[in-house]
Amino acid sequence: MALGAQLPALFAKHHDTARDLVDLGLKLDDPLWHMPLWAPYKSGIESTIGDIVNTGKSALAGAINAALFLEYFVPENQDWLHIDLFAWNDTARPGRPIGGEAQTIRTLLAYLEERFAA
Repeated sequence: MALGAQLPALFAKHHDTARDLVDLGLKLDDPLWHMPLWAPYKSGIESTIGDIVNTGKSALAGAINAALFLEYFVPENQDWLHIDLFAWNDTARPGRPIGGEAQTIRTLLAYLEERFAA
């Protein structure tokens, strides 16, 4: 909601990974925006029934709560990322007709090709 339909939210454990993806996305016109894994918000996913709850206690910081929920299941030493995206064009733009949108795919593919080049 906060970033709208054209700018997916990127959550990443390591800032250097996020920075590389944001820079590459801007270069490829396939943008992402780095959002914080804001630790003080972890109280928003605490539960009285289970270990954590996936919906958060309120609608505030929903995307951050979702990323913190996912972080709970990732080993501490594992680099990881989560992209919260809309993947739909409400209006046509050059090269992007109305309908389903392959958001972040170009950026992620280019990042993997750079990182794991043979």
